[in-house]
Amino acid sequence: MSDLSIILDSQLQDYFIKYGYIGIYIWFITVDQIAPIPEEITLMVIGYFGVHGTISPIIAGLISILAFITIDSIYFYLTKTGSRFLHKVVDKLESPKMMKYKNKMIDHTFKTLLILCFIPRMRLLGPVFVA
Repeated sequence: MSDLSIILDSQLQDYFIKYGYIGIYIWFITVDQIAPIPEEITLMVIGYFGVHGTISPIIAGLISILAFITIDSIYFYLTKTGSRFLHKVVDKLESPKMMKYKNKMIDHTFKTLLILCFIPRMRLLGPVFVA
């Protein structure tokens, strides 16, 4: 048994047994937004536990999708409604060079969002560009 298997079995399995599917949801809307761990790694760990019978992979996948939709909606809402902090940041980004990039991204919105989905930790910027 490898070191990774021991870590996964002992610590994360206890987490999933203790918190269950709610733990997956809470993980994705809180810790996953702060930790520099790509979501794909967390999803593979969830898949590992699904294969070994700790959790149901179908329910865990649906809970993960629900968490992603929730956090993306929150980011979109916060971006759309704005805040003082957000306005300060946006005002600093109004330089001619940044406007050139912004116009290119607006002209190619689909391509921009698609590319951002495949760059780890950049998926959260998608709602910002849409707003």
